[in-house]
Amino acid sequence: IFDLFPLTHPHVVESQQAVCALSDWLGRNSARVLSISAHVAGEIRARYRRPESEVGFFHLAADFPGTPGEARGLDLPAPLFLMVGRLEPHKRHRDVLDAFELAWSRGSPASLAIVGRPGWMTDDLVARIRSHPELGRRLRWLDTASDLELAAAYRQAHALVAASEVEGFGLPVVEALLRGVPVIASDIPVFREVAGGWAEYFPM
Repeated sequence: IFDLFPLTHPHVVESQQAVCALSDWLGRNSARVLSISAHVAGEIRARYRRPESEVGFFHLAADFPGTPGEARGLDLPAPLFLMVGRLEPHKRHRDVLDAFELAWSRGSPASLAIVGRPGWMTDDLVARIRSHPELGRRLRWLDTASDLELAAAYRQAHALVAASEVEGFGLPVVEALLRGVPVIASDIPVFREVAGGWAEYFPM
């Protein structure tokens, strides 16, 4: 079980009924449950009253191909801030874009690159990005990036922004840290678990 969003944060998913039913069945009837973080494992144990011996977890690997020179950079002005992950409500791309618009209105030269495919409940966000006056100047959206293009984006980034309201793990945080990219993250338990003292946190 990667996460319990449909049960704990139903406002960030489009249709939770089937996923809720499956999670409940797995949580109550499986002999053993595995998740991808200690945080989610704790949620599962608490929700389904399972003993610690029946609920385990493992952290995801974060390596992928990509070495310098294999893909073109983003060609955006520095400092460049990067968001990685499918556009979904819980990742709070809207809030980050709001913050950058405020910074730009005050003369900030910073740029924002978003790497991720469109997800659910984000039609308005997609339209906003595609029609944004800063698109191609201080804003870039790579919705079909390859691993090599993602590696190039990490190389150019000044910092990764992970603004999620909730996560099951937070793979981009690990990818960034693996490559020496500073991380600015929302102060949620799973990011504390994954990044520890290696990230800068901001309150939700």
